[in-house]
Amino acid sequence: MRKVARRSPELDGIRALAVLAVMAGHAGIPHFIGGGLGVDMFFTLSGYLITHLLLREFDRIRSISRVSFYRRRVRRLLPVLYALLGATAVYSAIA
Repeated sequence: MRKVARRSPELDGIRALAVLAVMAGHAGIPHFIGGGLGVDMFFTLSGYLITHLLLREFDRIRSISRVSFYRRRVRRLLPVLYALLGATAVYSAIA
């Protein structure tokens, strides 16, 4: 059985820096050109981390359930989506 890391806070930190680079690019910070690199870094690291999750599932049950995978993604992403939509609605109402 291969050893698959449980959590990589370092990689999460690098992903956070990539998100900040994208945000800085969209904010129009003068002489900042790292937005595109931030996008590339974010998606590359996300793919790496998701692959690790799938390998860990395969090692555990010798199978990969697409249904379970997408349920986990929905449980993780929907709360953030709802928060974003709520914040956008509040901003729209007061702006």
